[in-house]
Amino acid sequence: MTGITAQAAGIRTGKKISGKLGMFFLAVIIFFQIIAMMIVCSGKKEYHIDEIYSYLLSNSYHTDRIANDETKWDKWVSGDQYESFITVQDGEKFAYDKVYYNNSLDCHPPLYYWVIHTVCSFFPDQFSKWFGLVVNILFLIGVDILIYQISRRMITSKLMQLLPVVVYGFSPIAVETVTFIRMYMMLTFISLMICYLTISLMKEGITKTKIGLIWLFIFLGGITQYYSLVLSFWGVLFFEIYLLTQKKIKLFFIHGFGSLLSVVLVYFSFPFILTQAFGSDTNNIGNEVSNNFFNIRLHLRQARDLAETLIDHTGYGNAGNRLCIALGAVIAVLLVLKIIKNKKSALKQTPEALWMAGVFAATFLSVSFIGGEYVYLRYIYYIVPLMYILAAYLLDKYAGSKGLIQKILIVALTVYSVSAFVYGTVNRMSPYLFRETSESDEVLSEYSDCKLLIIGTEDERSTAVPTGNLTKIMKFNDVYLGTKNSIKESGAFEECLNNEDQFVVFIGTSDYWLDGMDPYQTIKELSGGQKVTYISLTEGTLGEYYLVKKRT
Repeated sequence: MTGITAQAAGIRTGKKISGKLGMFFLAVIIFFQIIAMMIVCSGKKEYHIDEIYSYLLSNSYHTDRIANDETKWDKWVSGDQYESFITVQDGEKFAYDKVYYNNSLDCHPPLYYWVIHTVCSFFPDQFSKWFGLVVNILFLIGVDILIYQISRRMITSKLMQLLPVVVYGFSPIAVETVTFIRMYMMLTFISLMICYLTISLMKEGITKTKIGLIWLFIFLGGITQYYSLVLSFWGVLFFEIYLLTQKKIKLFFIHGFGSLLSVVLVYFSFPFILTQAFGSDTNNIGNEVSNNFFNIRLHLRQARDLAETLIDHTGYGNAGNRLCIALGAVIAVLLVLKIIKNKKSALKQTPEALWMAGVFAATFLSVSFIGGEYVYLRYIYYIVPLMYILAAYLLDKYAGSKGLIQKILIVALTVYSVSAFVYGTVNRMSPYLFRETSESDEVLSEYSDCKLLIIGTEDERSTAVPTGNLTKIMKFNDVYLGTKNSIKESGAFEECLNNEDQFVVFIGTSDYWLDGMDPYQTIKELSGGQKVTYISLTEGTLGEYYLVKKRT
């Protein structure tokens, strides 16, 4: 009896030591990933228009968008005055009601914007990319920890448990999610919390605390990004099916009712969810849902395109993508063969993996369906870690009997992930670094003493044009923002022709979000018959900058 007790104690001690060692290696991996991400983020030069919206909706105190600010339209103002849209000013700190109001008129719930506003409130009158990037890096740390904790509950090999952390954390998807100042890394963390808690219930038994936490994170996800509710729906549905197979009828009703209550609470906390999710002036996605609900051919095409884009982002370069595709094919074949060989035991032994695979596949297809014509890879950033966890799980389960093969795979994938990350960093391959715009900024900086006319559209105020070009506008001493017709009526263009040696004009030429204008016709019409010369200086968001002079 004493021998058995000692043996059990030894097993428990071994597990504790093994767990501590795993956490040590996790900490080392996270440390290097933080350093790596800081290096990548230091190279970020400009911003996607949605990133400016992240700051604007979080910090704009007097109006929800530039188009509604009368103090900036059809008058000359200093470019640095536009900084107030994206910074917290004195007397505006921790103004969460304003953030809520701004987002009630946009197309996203407010939680992420509250987080950004909180950070910016500690740094009034300052704008920095790091306010958003550090938030993403902090959530990446949480994501890494959750990936490891989920892997520990699904994967036997101690080394294989760490592999998804390495492969995801150094992947192009992780780099893009960190360098894109939006809510997607926060959403990834919340989604993984739901997955971690659900798998814990399957592996370790039901507890009231974990069920309550699932309800909490369903709510938090819902007021962070609406796509979170897609994952929550499928996660709850498949877990409910699991509870039925376990004959836990009482828990089936309790968990289902509590999850539904969480969604209802999302609505009462932010009742604008219905108009925003199903179509509004600010939500093209919602409009697409309404217009293309029964367009099955479109949804299938979007699912295919999204899958191809995801494959393209498994690594940098065609060789890496082919390697990942080949490895995925091998894993899929091994899984199918195993299930065919012993169908019942394969299904009984892998409920958590089946749950995760079902959630990933159903969420992926649902997002491609919901998006209509507007489906971007960033809409599935938050489920990508599940793909890496599943791949490591299948490698461990169906190729794990060959220890040497498993170790070779772990080393190969680790070396590939880290080297691909270095390659991508050196070549500045993250699309959200906007390295190419540094030349554009340098060109415009040379003309910052010139007056700048911003002409977005013909007769309707565009908030997209000044928002997308905000950091460029802030370089200029004198800025006039208007439509073509309002500038024509005010005579601001002719005034510049008569009084300035040269001046800069931005013209909205894009047909994607705007009714783009022809620069030649626009300048000719605004010049009032005077002879002018103009040359293109550089591209901007949704249009182009031109240097204009009166011809002598």
